[in-house]
Amino acid sequence: MSDAATLPDPRGAAVLAGIGAALYWGGLTLGAGGAGAGADTAMGALYLAGALCAAARDDRLRRLAVAFIALPALWAVLAPLSASVLAGDALARLSGLRLWPEALCALAGALALSALGPRDAAGAADLCFGAALGMAILMALALLWPEAAKTLTRSLLHLALTLIAASTMAVLLRAALAGLTPRSRRMATGLIALLPLLGFAGTILGIMGALSALPDLFADGAAGGDTAALGALLGGLSGAFETTLIGLVAAAAASLALTLIDTARDG
Repeated sequence: MSDAATLPDPRGAAVLAGIGAALYWGGLTLGAGGAGAGADTAMGALYLAGALCAAARDDRLRRLAVAFIALPALWAVLAPLSASVLAGDALARLSGLRLWPEALCALAGALALSALGPRDAAGAADLCFGAALGMAILMALALLWPEAAKTLTRSLLHLALTLIAASTMAVLLRAALAGLTPRSRRMATGLIALLPLLGFAGTILGIMGALSALPDLFADGAAGGDTAALGALLGGLSGAFETTLIGLVAAAAASLALTLIDTARDG
């Protein structure tokens, strides 16, 4: 690999970060129901600050640009998706393809971060790529398999598992295209280990929620209990097992992909 292939492109990074700012200020992102106009203005300003720092000749300012670009890029996806999950209208917004500007905003930030560092850089760029990829996957599932999209956006923990799995996929895709490096391996390994841990955390929270419905369930004694409490109990158990399943399946698939990439490199 030539040295030119690993040189940063500060001008390209500045242009891409400027595009991210334009997406915020153009009213195409969070103003459509995410965090509101005030947050849009602040995040757009951060994107613009990142563009200016990226274009500077000072290496310290370019390192600062990573934070200025990564924060609004991730916020562009996390804020509207989290708000939609809490409001219960995530499936409607995803199936209506109303969140594609947010995905583009995150993608612009990911490309800008990639242009700031060498080709094998892992970290903030992969997280932003993962956020954009996760949004695209959720919108595709909402159109083709609504039940799957509904499950993956049932709670904030379900959403976190989905986005972390997408970030892991982004790291592995970069490794498959550009080669597996020690940095990308550490990033992928850390994300893979996080997936089942989050799944088990969801199991614990779900069981705790289910157990909290037990007093209401048996409050009526011989009368047969409370139907609503029974529904809460079963719903809590269902959510508990869903997060475990998502975490384990995603971790197993990512581990297999990492092994295949390792094998292809050694061969």
